[in-house]
Parts: sequence; C-alpha cells; structure tokens
Amino acid sequence: ASSGTAQIDNNFIWANACLSEGNGIFLNGGTNHWVHHNVIWESYDRDLVDPGDPHGIQINGVFATVEHNLVGRGDSNSLFITGSEPVVRNNIFYENGIPGVRGRGICNFGGPNTVIAHNLFFGNEIAPILTNTTSGFQDLSSAAANALSGSDGIYGNLDADPEFVDPNNHDWTLMSTSSAIDLGDPVSPLDPDGTTADAGPFYFDQSTSSVPDGRGLVPPLLARPNPFQTQTRLAFPIPASEIGGVFVIDLQGRRVAQLEAAATGTTEATAVWDGRNQSGVLVAGGVYFVRMNRTNGTTLETKLVLVDR
Repeated sequence: ASSGTAQIDNNFIWANACLSEGNGIFLNGGTNHWVHHNVIWESYDRDLVDPGDPHGIQINGVFATVEHNLVGRGDSNSLFITGSEPVVRNNIFYENGIPGVRGRGICNFGGPNTVIAHNLFFGNEIAPILTNTTSGFQDLSSAAANALSGSDGIYGNLDADPEFVDPNNHDWTLMSTSSAIDLGDPVSPLDPDGTTADAGPFYFDQSTSSVPDGRGLVPPLLARPNPFQTQTRLAFPIPASEIGGVFVIDLQGRRVAQLEAAATGTTEATAVWDGRNQSGVLVAGGVYFVRMNRTNGTTLETKLVLVDR
C-alpha cells in the first residue's frame, strides 16, 4: 500500500519470494492502514547475498494498526518497522529466520509512540524483539521488552508455543492449551464466543470447549464511580513501588493520558482521572481502559465508561 487508507485482511500469503523489498505486506505510503487476520507463511529470500530481506510485514513511515495476524517460517523478520509509530497487537510471530544468520519477531526502529502489545512470540531465530533501550538497540525477550519502561508502548507480550493443531499442514487453529487463548489486548473487541481476544488470526471457541480456569486472569482494578461524569478514583491492589505507569487507553489502543499513582498504604495505591487527555482537554464520552504496568512486566486493566458532560 503506497497511498490512501488500505484494509488488508483475511489473506493467505504463502512462499512469497524476495530480492530487496518483496515483502508479504509492504506499507510505505498513505495512512491509517488496517492489517488484520492474515497468514504470511514461508516467505523466502531469492538471494542471501543481496541486503534485501523478505520481512513478513514491513511498515515504512506510515501509521497502521496491525492485529490478529500470523507471520511464520519466513527467512527474515516477521515485522520490520521504520520511521513510523504503528499499533501492533494480538499477533503471533512464529519460527522466523535462518539459523545462525538472521530472523527476529519484530525489528522496531519506530518512534516512541509505537505500541507493541499482547503479541505471542515463538522460535524466532535471533530474538523476539529488537528495540531501542537506554543502552542502544538490543535484542530482547518479550518479558525483558515488557519491563523496559512503565511509560513506553511495549507491554503484555509473551514468549510461548502457540500450540497450533498442525502447522506443517497449514492448520493454525489453536489447541485448548494454547498460550494464545485470551492473550489479546483487553481493549480489543471480544472474540465471537464473548471471551477476551485471542492472539493470531484464528480464535479458539471456548463456548464449546474446556479451558483451564484462571488463564490470563489478573486481580481487578476498582474504579468508583463507574460510569462517571466528572472524575473517577482508581484503586490498585499492589504497593505504589511496584507500579511502573498508569495510562488511560482509548478503544483504538492509543494512550489518552498518564495518571499519577499515590500510595494509600503499604499494599495499595490510588489514582484519579478527570476525563481529560494529557493536554488537559476534556475527551469525548465513551468507553476507555485504564492500564497499570507493573515493574515486573505484567499489567492490570479495567474498563471505564465516561459520560458526556
């Protein structure tokens, strides 16, 4: 996509050959692209000497939302980000790279507002995520990337086997024990069975299957009043010293405001949101989420309903 606003969805892109920029999906123009529910599988390099790589998805200088995709078994990186600040969530990046040569889940050379959230990484040759740190660009596990900062957009990612039914024969549906089940961002729309979104393009129907109790659950954040019109007070069931950051998120996964958490005891903290964004401007009524990033790399979240004033 080089112009306009593209929606790229429900495609199977298989064995796409690359010399320099022959990616499965390449976004280098336009804006607000939406790439979702695609499988990009076994992209390969026509010339290992040529510097071009067969990235599964490449985003260059444009905004996009990339969600619920599977990028697997390609010769290079699943996703390559340059000069842009996309929202990347609820994807599976699986067994990419050439042993001893290259291959990461995500190479993130994007801006500081890039969101990489609730993705599942498994078997990528070099590392799950290459991203900027205080010591420069580093290859990191998902847990290490989540824990980099409480105020960045990298959170909720997981290194685990998605447990596909039969990936060698292109059956990427999930087994009942898959770590991808309910891994998705709680801000995302629910799966058709009414449960939290799964990572990847194929959800596991829990309405007719048994899933172990407690999968992905975290203690709830309390917000009172909720719904609210002027302000709501949030109570966090952990010490303030364990809070890395508290953020208000809209339905598109973008940050609206950062909140200050204050200790109310040795094991609790609180914060207040008055319905304003980071610039102090009242936001429109609707559904928002509060996300608290913990210093151990995990998150706690709750839904808020703001009533128009």
